[in-house]
Amino acid sequence: MTPMTEEQWLECTEPYAMIVLLWMKPLSRVQRFLLVMGVKRLSWEARKWLLFNCACCRRYWSRVKSRKRRAAVQLVENVADAYTEAYKEAATWTERTARMIMARERPGCCELLREIFGNPFRQVRFHAKWLTADVASIAGAIYRSNDFACMPILADALEDTGCTDADILTHCRQPGEHVRGCWVVDLLLAKR
Repeated sequence: MTPMTEEQWLECTEPYAMIVLLWMKPLSRVQRFLLVMGVKRLSWEARKWLLFNCACCRRYWSRVKSRKRRAAVQLVENVADAYTEAYKEAATWTERTARMIMARERPGCCELLREIFGNPFRQVRFHAKWLTADVASIAGAIYRSNDFACMPILADALEDTGCTDADILTHCRQPGEHVRGCWVVDLLLAKR
């Protein structure tokens, strides 16, 4: 398989090709250490994958009529930070549903992969001075409420701190869909 370029990543409409790239990316020193210590790769990336599955399900939210299934998505979103056996069934359902949605809406799912995982070809350098009380408050409110309408306000607050990172600021201001697991909000809140 030919490695994907950054340009191909940004234009890709095949989610499975993007997923393969994400799984093939080189491991950091910490990740290699965890792997040697017996920690499965999924454990440090599980949160992002769970949130991707939920974001796929929310693409068809109006078609999910079952309260149980809607609750399953919300449960997985709410506890993705502490993956436990207690919601394994709900997570399994969201994964199956996400696969079905990926088969039907490939370009949209590619957008979600870029939203949650960012651009694996660019390493964003985070500066601690950007994390002021205002920025942390806005990012935290976005995360807790699952309401991303304030993303442009977050960009303004970041600029006020001296942030000039074009990837971060552009992402915050882009008109597309933002979802829980958004790489910028996760970066600011130190979530992996």
